[in-house]
Amino acid sequence: LGFYTTYGLELAFERYGMFELMRRRGYPRVRLELNLHAGSGEAITVRTDDARRLVLLELVVRELRELVPYRLLNIEWLLLQDPQARPTAERPLLPGQDHPGLGGLRITMGMLTMAAERLGFDGIAFVPAHYHTAAQARGMLRFVDPRDEAVFVSIKEAVGARSLLEATRLMAAGGLLDEATGEPFPWKPVRMVVPLSAALREA
Repeated sequence: LGFYTTYGLELAFERYGMFELMRRRGYPRVRLELNLHAGSGEAITVRTDDARRLVLLELVVRELRELVPYRLLNIEWLLLQDPQARPTAERPLLPGQDHPGLGGLRITMGMLTMAAERLGFDGIAFVPAHYHTAAQARGMLRFVDPRDEAVFVSIKEAVGARSLLEATRLMAAGGLLDEATGEPFPWKPVRMVVPLSAALREA
């Protein structure tokens, strides 16, 4: 983003607890890689610093100006995974996961928020690919379009007391039906934002 270096990012990851989280999960030595020319933006990858080079974190961001007149930091891709962990009945894999999650979403969003504010962005944007991703992010992000918020609330009401895993699997399997048509109601990826500037918060 024209400001952060690999060294600066390493300091931030240490200061705000991301590296400590990785150490607690059994990864004492990691290496942070910065790629300013990734296909869809600028990328950070954190791997284990050993022969296995296991990927723990991948983050791709770019500047987004599609929501005129606002300048947004768009999360193109975010992966937080624990490749040594094994799925369990209490912690099963969710759709889109190859390994259990690493945790650290709030740490990541906190660091991104501070970076976006420092660099003058109006907010952070993200398009969740799955229902469970939107549900997990909803406490930190809000839907850009109120109609999408209404759809999300309707889905929550329809799935009732089911767990997040059960609700996500139900949608992925086509088990949630549109009352009007009787057809399966799939999850539609739509944009969510963390508003940072006063102008976007009031929009």
